[in-house]
Amino acid sequence: MTATPDDTLLTQARQIARAAHAGQVDKLGVDYFEHVRAVADAVAHLGTDHVITGLLHDTLEDCDDRTIVSPALLEARFGARIAHAVDAMTKRDGEDHERDYLPRILANPIARAVKRADVTHNLSRLHLLDPADQSRLRNKYDAVLKLLDQAP
Repeated sequence: MTATPDDTLLTQARQIARAAHAGQVDKLGVDYFEHVRAVADAVAHLGTDHVITGLLHDTLEDCDDRTIVSPALLEARFGARIAHAVDAMTKRDGEDHERDYLPRILANPIARAVKRADVTHNLSRLHLLDPADQSRLRNKYDAVLKLLDQAP
């Protein structure tokens, strides 16, 4: 059986995500790729662009090696739609979370759906963290979900 163009793009996205997050673990010590895989799986029903964005949503902010991932590389391999969605989800140094970051996500339909999956996955594992972290993060994630729920 011949691979479809979508299969090829998904394979490339998985490879980039694995390379970009190589050696990284989450707050619980789990391979970070498992988080991006879970986010991608949660948006799979929305289509390939959403899955690819889910796999790549943290790559630009978590990987400094621009030979592995960069805005230009994402656009060349996956097109402007995916590159813009990943860029929308990328936190920039010094930017305000509520004034800059969240409005950028809300303005991009793919980023908005992937962010919902991202926050939902993070919330699903919150009970495993230290109680002090739980409270702080629950407030942050609940506020983001409320904002996403209000978006058109």
